Amino acid sequence: LKYALYLRDIGEPGELDERQVINYFARNSEITSKAGLCNTLLSNSSSLDRVDINSFYPRCYDMNNQVQVDAFIEDFKLTTAACVVHRFASG
Repeated sequence: LKYALYLRDIGEPGELDERQVINYFARNSEITSKAGLCNTLLSNSSSLDRVDINSFYPRCYDMNNQVQVDAFIEDFKLTTAACVVHRFASG
């Protein structure tokens, strides 16, 4: 079995052994990488009628996207503040 993320990793199909099996799907990074899955879920969230993505998939951010970096920083600040308040309130 030859697994490839990129078409270039497969090589020339004619050079493969006749017993070799190839596992390759174009544009697979949309579901096989964390950032790809995160972006796919976020971009399709409006078409997922009344589905809260955070209810089944952990919060995620693509650090190559400035808008998501800013959202991460804001989320980090809010989470830190909530932890401080919880710690103060519990003792």
